[in-house]
Amino acid sequence: MPVRHPVPDPAADRMTFVDAHQAAFSEHGFCARAQTDPEFDRECFSPKGESFDSDIVTASSQPMLCGRSAGEYRAYLPRARWIRDANDSYFAAMTYPQGLPSSSQPADIHDATWGILSAVYGGAVHPSAEGHAAMADAALPAVASVLELNAPPSEATQEPATPLVMPSSGIR
Repeated sequence: MPVRHPVPDPAADRMTFVDAHQAAFSEHGFCARAQTDPEFDRECFSPKGESFDSDIVTASSQPMLCGRSAGEYRAYLPRARWIRDANDSYFAAMTYPQGLPSSSQPADIHDATWGILSAVYGGAVHPSAEGHAAMADAALPAVASVLELNAPPSEATQEPATPLVMPSSGIR
């Protein structure tokens, strides 16, 4: 039977909900696009959803209609969109580590090895660096309040520190 431990001080042991970042995220959601997005994104990701060749014969050697390689995608460049999605994970997985021996490199985009390597790159649906920064900026005032960083200084006595006395080692 599980043992329940009482909360020593419910007023002090609580969480603080922060939602100040939500307004900023509303401008940077899944569909956000901008002229400042990376060139690859602007050229290869169609706002109409027409980014990939639907012909299974030609798509096997060149899946993207823009003609560029998925290896050119840079997952961590700044974008208008602050959410990483399944496509980002897929494209990040398609940028194979260059330091691995050729036996560990996928032969082509249909090689199952890329799926195994994609676990190294993380998963989908998480904030980008910009999204994490927005959440941290929103959390900072709450953190400062909880830690009383803006509180007036309390009365403290100041005394000089007692000098340290180092024992003699006897080595000269």
